[in-house]
Amino acid sequence: MNNTVKIGLIGLGGIALGFAIAKSLSNQKNKGQERTKKKPKEEVKKEQKQAPTIVSADDFPLKLGSQGNKVKRLQVFLMRKLGVIRKPTGEFDQITLKRVQKWFKAESVSRETYKGLMLDRMVHDQRKRRTNGRPKK
Repeated sequence: MNNTVKIGLIGLGGIALGFAIAKSLSNQKNKGQERTKKKPKEEVKKEQKQAPTIVSADDFPLKLGSQGNKVKRLQVFLMRKLGVIRKPTGEFDQITLKRVQKWFKAESVSRETYKGLMLDRMVHDQRKRRTNGRPKK
């Protein structure tokens, strides 16, 4: 046989071997996933029916544990003023608490502060406000 043909056959053999190894690894990964125990349908239905526990609704004052759209709008406001840390979640968690403490020097946000900052309005309406958003002392 010609040397060029031999090199070509060796190259094809290497490619085929690579595909065989990749397929073998893929099959092993799939077997590991199949071994996980599947839940009976009754357990799945029970899990779907249970509502998550909410510490506090979307009522004022917005504080640690509050959840909802008002908290999300507050997080967007804080994100615009203090910079992006993460995507707004709508949950008043420790990160939101630290940012509220930094910006407002308080533990919670009252209805008056929320309305004063016009957080219930669109962002372009909030920009019309001439102050920097800090509460009066």
